Amino acid sequence: VYPDHARDAGIRGRAAVSFTLTANGAVSSVSIATSSGAAVLDQATLAMVRRAQPFPPNPAGSPASFTAGINYSLY
Repeated sequence: VYPDHARDAGIRGRAAVSFTLTANGAVSSVSIATSSGAAVLDQATLAMVRRAQPFPPNPAGSPASFTAGINYSLY
């Protein structure tokens, strides 16, 4: 979800988030890998991953790590 304050202020950016999931799909760690340059967008990116849990369980039965880019655009 695009933060209202950022949208109203015209703040745009791209953040990269790294996170690790437990075998059962819970987020065990989440951090900003590359900042968007705007704290409000970085915080929204972290919250997005936390809100998405639980993820599906890992079929391999072990933790898994991911990095994803999130683009905040007003277009």
